Amino acid sequence: MDNNFTKLRENSFDSELPPGLFDKVMLRIEREEKISAVKRRLAGFSVIFIAALAISLPLWLDLFTELNQSGFIQYLMLPFYDLRAVAVSWQDFSLSLLETLPMIILTFSLSGLFVLLFSLRLMAKYFQIFKNLTKSQFNDQQYGY
Repeated sequence: MDNNFTKLRENSFDSELPPGLFDKVMLRIEREEKISAVKRRLAGFSVIFIAALAISLPLWLDLFTELNQSGFIQYLMLPFYDLRAVAVSWQDFSLSLLETLPMIILTFSLSGLFVLLFSLRLMAKYFQIFKNLTKSQFNDQQYGY
């Protein structure tokens, strides 16, 4: 049995490594590090997207409730019913419209929408990068690299 191990050891040290093997291994390690970094970022932005979605839905429902309670919808519909009255006192109408606008909940709702869209944009970006990295990895495996 010791004889077989010594033959195996002698044969393994005598054979030469293929040229460029070190470069191929280092490129593969670098690609795997990039893939894992992209996966972490994609997972992070997915969590941010889900959290922003969970926060945004109640905010938008509260916004619509506040718009109805403040009378903003009635002032907004007034030009469709009586355009002459709005045209005569357009300055008072615009001030009344601004006064009834619930600014705080509107600010929160728009900021939630901004975070939602921002995280969606970054998720799409990193998903595209991930897809390109795994596609090139598949092509390298197909050709035996």
